[in-house]
Parts: sequence; C-alpha cells; structure tokens
Amino acid sequence: MVRAKTELRDECVGLREKGHSLTEIHKITGASKGSLSNWLKGMPLQRERRYVGSFKRKKRLPESALHAAFKDIEYTSEQVGRIAEAAILFRLVLHGFEPYGSALDGTRIDWIVFDKQTKRVLKIQVKTAIRSREGLLYVNTRRPNKQAYEPGDFDFLVGYDFYTDTAFVFRASEVGNKTAGVAAGEDQSEAWYKLRD
Repeated sequence: MVRAKTELRDECVGLREKGHSLTEIHKITGASKGSLSNWLKGMPLQRERRYVGSFKRKKRLPESALHAAFKDIEYTSEQVGRIAEAAILFRLVLHGFEPYGSALDGTRIDWIVFDKQTKRVLKIQVKTAIRSREGLLYVNTRRPNKQAYEPGDFDFLVGYDFYTDTAFVFRASEVGNKTAGVAAGEDQSEAWYKLRD
C-alpha cells in the first residue's frame, strides 16, 4: 500500500515536471487534489506553461447571433437568470419534454419535466454559466444563499452560456459533492440525451 502511494506520487511529480497542471494530473492519475497539493508544493508551473492542455489552448466558441443582437444592453443578474431559464425551456420543448415551472421564485428546482418516452419525471436546476479569468466556463453548484445543494435536490443541473447560446447538461452524479462549481466542456454541451439515459 505504501509502495503504491510512493509510485503514484512519483508519477505525479513526473507529470508536473512535464508541465501538467494540478487538475490535469488529477484527471490522469486519479490522485486526490489534497495529496497533489502536498506532493507538488515546491513545484509551481512556469507562467508560460501554466495552461498547457487546458481550456486556454482551446479556441473559444464564436459569439452567437443572439448575443450579438443584444450585447449592447446591460442586464441585471436576475434578467440573465431569466434568460437562462427561458433558453432551457425552449430546448426542453424542442426535445419533446413537457416542462412545468415553479410558481415560487427561489425554489431548488427551476423546471419539472415529464418525458413521454420514458414516463419519467425529472427535476432540473438552471444556472448561468460563468467564464473565469482564464477563459474556463464553469457552472456554480451552490444555491443563491451560498449553501451547497443536497443529494436529491435535482436530477440535472443545466448551465447556460448566453455568449455562445449553449446549454451544458450535467447529471446529478456528475456534479456529485462539488461545492463550488463544475467545468463546462464538450461532454456537457447540449447533451440532452442524458435526460433519457
């Protein structure tokens, strides 16, 4: 057991020396981020290599015609949230779901969806996708009161990026116990099939 941990640490150190970020090493090896922080403490990335293989290297998706038409308007955070909810409602209807909204603002569920094909009822929480300073898109996994969601609060978390007019679909299991946010990438982009898996 100790030997296996030593081998894992050596592999992680080797990946850092090749210029991989903590997140990349975590994904490659499965080592916990806490262990990685300890093992790589004295090994900061060089500034020019810090984003090797990360979102920064990827091309940013182009601005949507929808955003371009309205980009000169300043929206409040409440309006941006309503735009996200409406965009997701539009997609749910297009995909053949029957969505029902809550009459009360601030509930843990934005849309309750009935799927005629699977005969299932699903709870959907909608969030606005946020772009970090590094250009990474992520979806906040906290409720408006800053508390983490609890298991069973939703079946799917959907983040909406107004700039690209893209919805990012996460199963509750993909969100897991992440208490800050989840990265929005190609695997989640318009992945509505997940609602029928």
